[in-house]
Amino acid sequence: MSELKEILKQEYKKKNNTVSPEMLLRMVEEIMSLSSSQPLREKAKSKQQEMFKKQTLTHEAIPAPSVSELGWASLNSNDDGAAAKREELEQYLRKIPGSDLRIKLDNVSKMLTDPNHAKQLMSFGETQGEKIASTLGYLVFLKTLTTVITNFNASSAGFNFEAFLAVLLGGEQIPAAGADTIADITADGVPISLKLYNEKTLKAGGSYNDLIGDLIKRKSLMRYIVATKTLEGKDLQRQGQIEVYQYDLTADNIIEILYRSASRENSDRIRLPASVISGERGVDFKIPKLPGVDKIEAKFFDILKAQIGNEPWLTDLQNELGYLSDNNLFRGNKIARAGFKRHKVGTGVPTKASPLLQFLTNFLEEKQIEGVDPVELATLMALAQERAVKIYFKAVADLEKVGEGLGSYAGVEESRNFYNGLDTKQKRRALMMTLGYVTSGNQYELTRADIYGIEALAGEFRVLASGQAGVNIGGIEIGLEAVQSVFDEIIDDVNRIVFEIFQELSNLSTNIQGYFAGGLEDESKADAAIDSAQNIGKKTEETKDIN
Repeated sequence: MSELKEILKQEYKKKNNTVSPEMLLRMVEEIMSLSSSQPLREKAKSKQQEMFKKQTLTHEAIPAPSVSELGWASLNSNDDGAAAKREELEQYLRKIPGSDLRIKLDNVSKMLTDPNHAKQLMSFGETQGEKIASTLGYLVFLKTLTTVITNFNASSAGFNFEAFLAVLLGGEQIPAAGADTIADITADGVPISLKLYNEKTLKAGGSYNDLIGDLIKRKSLMRYIVATKTLEGKDLQRQGQIEVYQYDLTADNIIEILYRSASRENSDRIRLPASVISGERGVDFKIPKLPGVDKIEAKFFDILKAQIGNEPWLTDLQNELGYLSDNNLFRGNKIARAGFKRHKVGTGVPTKASPLLQFLTNFLEEKQIEGVDPVELATLMALAQERAVKIYFKAVADLEKVGEGLGSYAGVEESRNFYNGLDTKQKRRALMMTLGYVTSGNQYELTRADIYGIEALAGEFRVLASGQAGVNIGGIEIGLEAVQSVFDEIIDDVNRIVFEIFQELSNLSTNIQGYFAGGLEDESKADAAIDSAQNIGKKTEETKDIN
């Protein structure tokens, strides 16, 4: 065993007390290479195999990404590590059948409440391997969701919930920096705003100006997925119920919903100018389109390329600059990115504290690019940025002209009746003239009662997605007890060995971390880690019989 402990000591020196999945796999391979060359299947004793079968398995045997590291929730598309973490979660969640969130939640809910249905769901797949993969999909869903909801404070849980649903729906999270929408994720081309609240404090709302900004776009739809949690207990032992509600705010229904909602302020936002209602000001005009930050980025690099030429390192610069994700380099409006920090406006000359200058200095050194002055390059980039954002501010000015000279505003009732008589294209234009949109800083809010009764608020206008029978699209019981109860129900002699491998991996990681944290003093943890590594090899060999 001294040779095996030496492996742990060497890894301790190299990794500085951290254990990665790659490290675990390498250590297992090294430990197993010290075993006899005799086939593992022949070495395994029947008594020892029987002991494995009787082993009590806990939720620790269910694999799940490390939510606390937020690796799979990263918004940086250039981060290979984050992409790998996301794929780790996707490979499990894609096994849950369903074309949309409502159907997926229904399948998971039935699995939790009906053991026979659970076993039927687990039977998906032509081979035993595919059936095991299906089993893993449901269990990873429950364990990861439980961790997201119970292991974080309100803001962290909300962010992780966004990432979790984005992966489940096969969608993408939208970076907060530079976003030109209130949507948190997109899935199948549909923008989705996510909310996670305690059931008693449920509400949904935000900037009226930003919501209307989304609804006047061509799709004129914002889907809301609102989840409520009712939990008991403390910390990781919390358990309870998650209920999920879904509705669509559109250019067709938004005025009616706000008009009928509980808040009087909502009603005041929807008032239209008397000149529009009388026909003095028409609603048949072209809506100025605000360019997104991706369009401004493209314009910026086109201008820069024209200034410095087609340099071979320009692509590397574009990839590493992080234009869409690194908001620390920029000043001004997040969408427009008015310019780089600490540059003289008009000249683009950087000061010594310029974050861009520091970035370029490091970039040129790392890429060993000679003959390029970082100050001159930073100056050119700053001037290119100021030219690029002009397309945004011109569009803003055009939008503001729509709200000029509108005169006095009509009452709420009159405005609502006029609006509901317009077609969808006219409604999108009329929204730009509402009192809430032509004045800045306005908010709207739907209460818990508003959300539960959203169909009544919408009246004759559609507010639910196709195939959706009600605003509540599903409920899920979460908590480690719920996970364990489902786990116990679907374990059988065939898939047990797979979960034993995952449990041994968990034991291996825990004991190695403990051994490292103790400064290599507690040899019992090293021995336990070695035993787990050897068991992993034996059990993995046994899975060759599963087909």
